[in-house]
Formats: sequence, structure tokens, C-alpha cells
Amino acid sequence: MTTPTTVPLPAVEITTRRLTPPPAPLRRFRPDVQGLRAVAVLLVLLYHADVPGFGGGYVGVDVFFVISGYLITGNLLGEITRRRRIAFAEFYVRRARRLLLPAAIVAVTTLVAAAVVLPPLRVRSLTWDAILTAVYGLNVRLAIDGVDYQNATDPPSPLQHFWSLAVEEQFYLVWPLLIAAVVLAGRRYWRAWLCVAVAGATVASLVVSQILVRDDAPLAYFSLQSRAWELGLGALVAVGRRQCASLPRPVREVSVVAGLAAIVAAGLVYDDSTAFPGWNALLPVLGTAAVIVGGSGVPTLGERLLTPRPMQWAGTLSYPWYLWHWPPMIIVPALAGHDLGWPAKVALSAGALGLALLTHLAVERPVARARVSRAGWIAIAALLTATVCVTALLVRLRADVELGVLTADDRANRPAALFAPDSAADPFTGATSGPVEPGVLDAVRDTPRHPAECIVDLKDTSSPPCLVDPSGNPTTAAPDRDRIVLIGDSHAGQWYPAVQAVAASHGWSTEILTKAGCPLPELTVNNSALKRRYSECDTWRTNTLARLAEEPAPRMVFVSALNWYAQGPELIAGWRATLSRLAAPGVPLVYLTDTPTPTVDVPACLSGSLPDWDECAFSRTDGLRADPLGRPDTATSLGLAAVVEVNSYLCPGTGRQCPAVRGGVTLYRDASHLTDTAMTLLTPAIRHQLKAAGLPG
Repeated sequence: MTTPTTVPLPAVEITTRRLTPPPAPLRRFRPDVQGLRAVAVLLVLLYHADVPGFGGGYVGVDVFFVISGYLITGNLLGEITRRRRIAFAEFYVRRARRLLLPAAIVAVTTLVAAAVVLPPLRVRSLTWDAILTAVYGLNVRLAIDGVDYQNATDPPSPLQHFWSLAVEEQFYLVWPLLIAAVVLAGRRYWRAWLCVAVAGATVASLVVSQILVRDDAPLAYFSLQSRAWELGLGALVAVGRRQCASLPRPVREVSVVAGLAAIVAAGLVYDDSTAFPGWNALLPVLGTAAVIVGGSGVPTLGERLLTPRPMQWAGTLSYPWYLWHWPPMIIVPALAGHDLGWPAKVALSAGALGLALLTHLAVERPVARARVSRAGWIAIAALLTATVCVTALLVRLRADVELGVLTADDRANRPAALFAPDSAADPFTGATSGPVEPGVLDAVRDTPRHPAECIVDLKDTSSPPCLVDPSGNPTTAAPDRDRIVLIGDSHAGQWYPAVQAVAASHGWSTEILTKAGCPLPELTVNNSALKRRYSECDTWRTNTLARLAEEPAPRMVFVSALNWYAQGPELIAGWRATLSRLAAPGVPLVYLTDTPTPTVDVPACLSGSLPDWDECAFSRTDGLRADPLGRPDTATSLGLAAVVEVNSYLCPGTGRQCPAVRGGVTLYRDASHLTDTAMTLLTPAIRHQLKAAGLPG
């Protein structure tokens, strides 16, 4: 047998003299901690099921983090005390033995189910998530994509919940090494130095967490560096557990009850708009630590809330239950063709409990009893990881084959030539099913063909020079009178083909001033990715309007924005404030009516339903909101020279649904924006409306 990797410890002087009564005995099994696991998983399940009142149920993950930090550190310290060493290989084998097989089963099952139910494009992206799940790196992908505006409307991954396991595994990778280093450096005073080191690392991570909450909320939520302090606080409790056990019983009673109250309060009071983790995570994290501290030593009266048999069973099943509960909430609605209400999601969670019980009895228990060598477990861990990755690659290959067939068909279905420069004719006529253009693989990349930097990033507060000459090429010339300005958010940016065509026909340049997710009307909004007031948007709007005031007056100004930021009088008031600053003598202001917003990711949907485009149609009520600026009286009062709309082409008639495809043309590149192909085909109709209003078209 291979000798385990060890860390020798210096001799520690031991005295038998007792100056104080001995502390209460420490329990190896903590039923209160098992009950805490039940609280954590129930909070997460209620949150994911959208049960009213539990908008902060995501704090259950924080409870798990504290418990993990406490148990892992306690085990490592026990090993040091008993064996005077840390056997690293044995430690990592125990983690693999406990976690890998259930996770691999859920990941593979999810992949197979998704391959059957989800459209190929969604399956394609899921396979990368599965590979990242297998190597415990999914949290990195989520942190990076979380600030990408183009991914804001993407549906969640069926494996997204594995991010928290990734954080824990990354912690397990470095934590024993840190403890070993401190023990070696601290020698006979290693316990004191370990306490200082753990406290320092915990405080540093908390500070990083709070900074990132302000600057990069997705990174703060998903990264190890901003979550390590939660595990570190659990580790601190483990380091001082004998001192905790010696606390007076009344103090421990109050600690348990107050800690539980803090956890539940966070689950009830917090919601998705709460800046998290950072300081706000202190409530559930300190609450969890208080429960663990209060339960040290002999049982307390407060623990009776955590030790009933149902709570113990839920705690025992918490890991497989957590693994199984999320994939059905993503896959079943796709199979049903509509979103589910919270009662149905609760029913799915109850069904996941059955799968968790089966996993516990058929997998976890046999694995715990299995007599396998350390080398054997290492081989099993490698085999399980490879199984998930190979399954993902096979599923990806199947999706690519399907998409390859679709792409070949798409190439044979190019749209007809553009209509005359000035025509109100409907450009979307002809086929009602079959291949589409742009194809399902190309649609997501069918974006406006202006320089990428013209749409500034989430946290930018000013636009770079973005001037396009009449040929459509970027130019370094200074803005002059002979130009058209396009200003707004990404919904304004999608109008670029039409605006540039108008400018080019008169030999003018096009100046593009757009910021994704930022309303042009003077409205202060919260940003869902940053989870706070979008102050960068307010600053960008102020800077951009001031910049235009300093530049030569253009020939025309086109304005547009998503009209969901506000409604009615508030929206009109916001537009009035902005348009009054844009108004200049002799410069027409043209309002581009906002386009529909599908409730589905159109290219992904089409990848699974080309024989019937109607499957990807969306509700007119949900996707096509009335635009108050489109009314003639409102437009006149705001000083608009013209109002241009294309919704009569995108969602014709008065039916209940709007199409995702018309005449073989994919209208949307995601769940919010038009394809550049669709807008290009609409350009003649847009120019016709401008000329009808007496403006250059």
C-alpha cells in the first residue's frame, strides 16, 4: 500500500493539571447539523419553485457552505490531532467517494433527457456545461456569462445548480494545503496561528465579496474568492469548537434559536434584487454559524426544531435531493411547451425527493460500505469524470448532426432580393415551413454590421467615437453636419441597417451612440446582472447628450429603446426629458417604435421545430406591448417629426400570436432582438414611411 502523504507536526506539550472543569464532550455526529442541511435544501427548493414569500431561498446555498467549512476543517483537525499528519490522498478520495457518483448519474441522466426533449441548439450549449460540471468549473462559466448582455435572455441550464458544488470542490482543493502550511510554519503554536490565518482569509474574502458585489455581481455570486469566507467562517467554528462547547447552556440555547431565525428571515426578506453575497450574506452565514456553535457539546432545547425524524431524513437526502430537483424544472416546461406555476414546480421537487431516496439507497449507502482501495477510488473517479465528458461529446455530436442537416437546407433558402428603395410592400411572403435564413446556427451572429465597439459594455459611461461613412466603413473623421445620429440601447442598435441605408443614399455618415440595457428616456433602473441601481447608465446618458450638444447639429436624429423599462406617464415623462435635450433647430427627431420581444429563444426553438414554425410563435399580449409614443398626439407633444414602425410586418393581423419566422426569414436572433437580415429586408418600408412624413428617406 502506498504511504499517504503526511505533514509531520512538532510535539505539543501536554499537562494533566486541570484549572477549569472539562468541557462538554464533542459529538462526532451532529443531528442539529443534519437538520440544518434540511433547512438549507428546503429553502433552495422553495426558491427554485417560485413559491411566494421565499424570494431569498437561495441563502440555503450559503448554509451549505458554512456547514461544509465546519465539517471539513473539523475532520482535518481531528486527523492532525489523532495521527499528527494530513493524508492528502485519503482526504481527496473521501471527497470523491462521497460526491462523485451521484453527481455523475444526475449529469448523465440530464444530458440524455435533454437530448430527447430540448432543441439541438440548447443541447449544444448544455454539453459544455456538462463537461465543466465534470471538472467542477461551471461556476467560472456562469461568472463570465453573467455580465454578457447578449446572454441575458438565455434560458438557464439544466445543470446550472452544479455551480455551488464547483465552489466547494475548489475550496476542498486548496484548504487542506493551507492548513498544512500553517501547521508546519506555526510549529508548537500552530493552533493559534491557524486561528489567525483562517480569520484573516475569511475577512479578506468577505472584503473581496463586497467589492465584487458592487463591481461585478455575477463574479461575486459564483466565484470561490467571494464565497470562501462563508466556508471560512464554518472553519473558524471548527477551530474553536471546544471553546464553543464550554459556553453556558442558556447562551447556546439562544444562539440556536437566533441563528435559525436569521436564516429563515433572510429566506423570507431577501429576493433577486438583493445585492448578494457581500454584507447581506452575513445574516444567513452568521445565523448558520450560531446554530452550529449553540449545538456544540450536549444537545440543547433549541435543537428540537432540527432533530425530528422528517428533518433528519431530509438532511440525509439533502445532497441527492439538491442534485435531482433542478433539471426537471428546466426540462419539463420545455416538454410541456409552457412555463409551470409554483404548485407544479413543488410537485416536481417532491418527485425529485423520490429520485433522491433511490439514489441514497442504491448508490450512497452501497458506496459507503464498499471496500475499495485508494487507488481503486482514484480510478473510479477518473472513470466517472470521463463518462460524463464522453456522454456530453456524444450528445453534442448528435446535436451537431441534426444542426448540420438544418444548415445545409438553410443555404438553399436565401431570401429574395431586396425590394425597391422606397416600398411599403411586405417583404416576408412565401414559405410557411422548412429551412430559414439566417439559419439556426447563424441567427445568433446575425447582428448589425457596424463596429462592435459601437454598443458599449455594461459598465462603460461614455461611447467611443463611432462614425460610419456612406460606404459602411468606420471613419476617423470628426462628426460634421452631414450625418445621421442613431442613439439608444441595443434595441436602437438593431435599426442600424435602415438608418445607414438612409444616410448612405444622401452621402451622409452615420454616428452610433448605443449602450445595451440602458434606457434612453430619463429613467433610473436597476440592472439585474449588477443587482443594483444602474448608475453607469445614468452617467452614460448624461455624457452622451452633452457630447451631442457640443458636436455640429446632424441632419436627423433617430431614437429608440426597449419600452419595458417603465409604463404610461412615467415612460412619457422620461422621453420628454431626454428629447428636450436632443431638440435642436432644424433637426428632425425620428422615433423608431420598439419591436416585439419573443418569450422564447427563437433560434434555439427553431432548431427543433423547422417543420412547424408556429411552435415558436409567441403571445401578442406578452411580446408586443402598446407603445404610448406611437400615438399621434403624444408624438406631436414630444416634438417628434416622425414615428416609424415595423410591427405591422413583424406581427401582422390581430391574432393572438406573433410569428418567429415569416416567409422563410428568421425574424429574431435571440429572445429580444431582430436579425440583421430581417431589418435589412424591412429597410424599404422604413424609408417609405420617412418620405411619407416629408423627411429624407
